This record gives sequence, structure tokens and C-alpha cells, in this order.
Amino acid sequence: MRHFIYLFIFLFICVDRTPSFAQFKKGGFYSEARNGNISAVKKLLNDKKNLEPAHLNDALQAAVTGNHFEMVKFLVKKGANPNLISVGPSPLLINAIMYDYFDSARALILTGADVNVRGYKRVIYEFQINWDWTALMCAAYKGRLELVKLLVDKKADLHAQGWSQVPDELETAADIAAYSGRVDVLEYLLKKGVAINPNTIFKAARGGHTKVVELLLKKGDQINRPGSLQGRTLLIEASWWGHKDLIEYLLKNGAEINKQDTQGYTALSEVVASTREDFSNQLEIAKLLVDNGANVNLSDFFGITPLMRATKADVIQFLTEHGAKNNQP
Repeated sequence: MRHFIYLFIFLFICVDRTPSFAQFKKGGFYSEARNGNISAVKKLLNDKKNLEPAHLNDALQAAVTGNHFEMVKFLVKKGANPNLISVGPSPLLINAIMYDYFDSARALILTGADVNVRGYKRVIYEFQINWDWTALMCAAYKGRLELVKLLVDKKADLHAQGWSQVPDELETAADIAAYSGRVDVLEYLLKKGVAINPNTIFKAARGGHTKVVELLLKKGDQINRPGSLQGRTLLIEASWWGHKDLIEYLLKNGAEINKQDTQGYTALSEVVASTREDFSNQLEIAKLLVDNGANVNLSDFFGITPLMRATKADVIQFLTEHGAKNNQP
């Protein structure tokens, strides 16, 4: 029942008329298209009404939600439009990728969908998403290397820029792959010469994507380079977000443990200052940093020490036991 309701909403938004409920019933045109039953659909096409573009397009969208590769190809061959504007409103190819209908996306690409189409709109929890992304960017976000390669083979613009947060923060498919943790896609795109924003490595660090950070450092980025956000280093970002694996990698590869940002904050002072409830390994990371030489009394530029910033009892006790002071030495 849930799938029936979802499919009806999908089609209702996509077209200017309400599809007939009969088409959704078992044995109906849209139902059989969604189920991938080509033999049944062929028989239903004997009814000339089903050959009308509007009905074919509705059936195509049903086939996409069913993620049926052969059915999508069949309906496009019969005259359905692979470049439909769908839910959101967004292009059908974009939605196929972003809703994880990857077989359908592949079929749409192979049957002539515009591979450089862009624009993803969707409402999630009453919040309107409006991203200026191409199909290639969407495939990079989802980590679908096979789709990325297919899109490139079909002449998708490798170097297109779009945005997802604000229009003046442009990003390429490589940026999106990096901060989404899709290291295989990122490596492929970099080999193809796709540019990456200097700030993207810091976004990857905030997400705890160690393999991505490692790849970008091997490509020539500097481990202690300050980022554009208050001059925070990779180690400071990883520490604030509690990414232990990334912190260990950075420390083993030359990260300066007491380097300060433009506020004078260090990796240690950021760890102990966090009040996030999901930061369950806060004490563990504080110990890791102190064991690797973090200065427990290095104050920020306002004279505030890590102990003064600490928020949790076990962290306060740990710092005190290791000589931390409530005032600048």
C-alpha cells in the first residue's frame, strides 16, 4: 500500500492531470510498468490510449520508481520522453539518481536523456532543497562510479560547476565526491583533470573522510595549512568533530598538535569545549592528543585555557590530573 501511495504522488506531481486509479491497480498500465512486466505492457499498448505521450510518460515514471532497466528502455523506445520534468520539480534523470534508482538512471542515459541536465529540488521535513547540480554531480554524491563513467562517456561536462548551499560557493563533481567521502569517484575525476576547491579538504575532514584527506595530501595539499574558516587546520577540524581515525592519521603524518587558529584555539581546546551529545569519545580523543604532546595550558588569544573551556566532568578531571590550570600560566 505504501508503494502504491508513493507512486501515485510521484506521478501526480509530475503531470498536469490526475492519472486514473485504474492504471495503478494490479494489471493496470502503470502498475505493470512499475513491476517491469514487459509482456503485460506490450498487451496493454494495444489500447491506443496508452500510446498517447502523456500515458507513456506516466508509465515511464512508474518504471523508473520500480528501477527496471529493460522496462525504461522499452518505454522510451515506444515514445516516452527520457527528459521529463519530475518530482520537485526536477529532471527525471536527476531524480532517478538521487532516489537511488540507479538501474533506471543507466537506462535513461543509454536511451538519450540529456546528460548535462541540472537542478535538484525536493522537500524533506518541510525544508526545501534546491541544488544546482548536474547528473554527474549527483552520481558523484551517491558514489556511483559506474554512473559517473557512463555519464562521462556520453559527454557529460566534467568541469561544470554548481552549488548546494549558497550560489556563490561553486563546486565541481570532484568537490562533491570529496566531501561525501567517495574516494574512488574522486580519484577518477582528479585523473580526468577536474578541479577541486582548496577548501574542500577541510569539508572532508569535518566529515571524517580519512581516505579522502589522505588522497588530497598525497596530491600535494599541506597538512598544516590553515583553512578559510577561522584558519582552522585539518587537525582542529577533525578534533572538533571527534574523528579519531583521522586524528591518528594526521598525527602520524606531521600535523602540528599545538597549532592555533585565528582565535587561538587548538585541537585540544576544541575537543574539550564541545557540548555535543553525540561526542561520546571526547575523553578518549583528549587523551590521544595529550599523549601526543598537546599543551594542556596553551590559552587562546583571550587568555582562556583548555580547562576553562572544558564542559564535561570526566574531561575536567583528566585535564586537572595532567596539570591543567584555570588561568594563563
